[in-house]
Amino acid sequence: MKNETIKVLLIDDDEDDYILTRGLLSDMKVGKYVLDWASSYDEGLKIIERREHHVCLVDHRLGERSGVQLIRKARKSHLTTPMILLTGQGDYDIDVEAMEAGATDYLVKDETSPARLERTIRYAVRLNTERCRAEEALRNSETKFRSVAQSANDAIIAADSTGHIISWNNGAQRIFGYHETEVLGSSLTLLMPEVFRAAHQRGIAHHAATGESHVIGQTVELKGLKKDGSEFPLELSLNTWMTGEERFYSGIIRDITERKEIETKLAASETLLKEFVAHTPAAIAMLDTEMRYLQVSEQWLTDYKLVGRDVIGKSHYEAIPDLPERWKEVHQRCLAGAVETSAEDLFPRADGTFEWLQWERRPWHKANGEIGGIMLFSQVITLRN
Repeated sequence: MKNETIKVLLIDDDEDDYILTRGLLSDMKVGKYVLDWASSYDEGLKIIERREHHVCLVDHRLGERSGVQLIRKARKSHLTTPMILLTGQGDYDIDVEAMEAGATDYLVKDETSPARLERTIRYAVRLNTERCRAEEALRNSETKFRSVAQSANDAIIAADSTGHIISWNNGAQRIFGYHETEVLGSSLTLLMPEVFRAAHQRGIAHHAATGESHVIGQTVELKGLKKDGSEFPLELSLNTWMTGEERFYSGIIRDITERKEIETKLAASETLLKEFVAHTPAAIAMLDTEMRYLQVSEQWLTDYKLVGRDVIGKSHYEAIPDLPERWKEVHQRCLAGAVETSAEDLFPRADGTFEWLQWERRPWHKANGEIGGIMLFSQVITLRN
């Protein structure tokens, strides 16, 4: 902005002040300036709304209203042009009031020289330029974040310190059924069954008072409530951050209905398998790659004298320590993918007795095709022999 002509707007109901300000600007040795004049509060506000000037000089007294009122009005209208308040005498209270209203700086007319006015204008313009750059960078960052958030399949929701929704992505709309315009400003309790709402409110109050929470930073499973009134299982990852003195919350929510259905079906399938194996009239054992029992039939427990013992998770070799070494070699070959059988095989026990067995050993496979362990099938045929 070194060689750019700076456009200055003076808002002052006294023409003599306009002439004085024009003289000060013409006496400046650095920079080029163009001065426009608005002689009233209303005229000044209309010109500011056009956003044509780099900086505004605002007189403290503007008829029945004040320059502080004009600055406050402009800021509420999101007009960001730098504004410097001019007053006839130094007054600390006016200075503070002006800064709180949104003034960039404050000058006493009788103490203002061309050099001081030039420095004040240059500082205000530079500060505004830096602010604009920072706001643009922030907008770009927010745009990128919003783009990522809106494309996510999961719900990404932000709330203020009181638990009211301030951000809502497309994933949240898909999961809960509400459009963003329906939920912004609403309490997060809108998204949860009645039974959880009181605990939620107590949790927010407790966290605000102590900073403690058992769910922030954790992933927990809860129940959600959709727009149509239906409940569903969800997985929530909750976090919090501070901006100034205000606390905010953000949550990533995943609908785990499908996963829960799969888990339920899997549990039912495992229960069925366990019951089937346990009550089949044959001696069957299912083991993992470390030769630990996963499932056994009641007949297996009977044939190998293990009735009354809890062998699940225990080593096959510890449960039956008198197994022949040649059987252990068979196990290793089966764990490598072999299937082996024997029509009759002698099983000498440590107590001196023996049994004739017919058996089969084969690997079982996981869903990804890897060998998960081996299946052992046997039948006592001693009486037959």
